[in-house]
Amino acid sequence: MTRAGFTLLEALIALVFMAVVLPLALGGISQVLRTVDRVGRLDTAQRLAESRLATWTADGSWRTAPASGDFTDTASEGTAEDLTAYHWTLVTAPWRDGGLTTLTLTIAWGEGDGDHLSVATLVPATTGGTTP
Repeated sequence: MTRAGFTLLEALIALVFMAVVLPLALGGISQVLRTVDRVGRLDTAQRLAESRLATWTADGSWRTAPASGDFTDTASEGTAEDLTAYHWTLVTAPWRDGGLTTLTLTIAWGEGDGDHLSVATLVPATTGGTTP
């Protein structure tokens, strides 16, 4: 005669297995969600930095730009992004022989040490006229 169902030992083994595997799986999912959030913030910071540097280099306004600021003046262009958490710092320095200037724009957000992104570019150091 055969009996359908599980023995008490089989049920206990299944419960122990779930008690071990479930927390590991949930921890992995939690880590993935944190990584996705961080990548999203990095992408936003990259877009903000590239846009700001492109504007400054196109019209030369990097020469008169303040050393730091935020993005409260930047429209989010139809997205639901909150840009108030992002702040920028601009550092200019002569590059090698002085014919070029390095612009380094650092975008920071959040409270952590790793919550920043720096983008750099070179621009002519001349203040007016055309460059050869």
